[in-house]
Amino acid sequence: MRLEIILIILSLSILYPGALVVEAHAYLDPGTGSVVIQALIGVLVGVGISLKIYWYKIKEKFTRISKKK
Repeated sequence: MRLEIILIILSLSILYPGALVVEAHAYLDPGTGSVVIQALIGVLVGVGISLKIYWYKIKEKFTRISKKK
């Protein structure tokens, strides 16, 4: 029983080191917000380009579904 508890604590500390942290004194760098915004813009642009590339295939699937009904 005691060995199992030790193994659980050891595995938690190896797999997820933040599990045993009670308090953290950290801050977000001012540049972090711009990086997050750039990532979101990149995702939106990527989705838009993917839709543009596959638009006819997507349109064809929806028209087949509406024709079946």
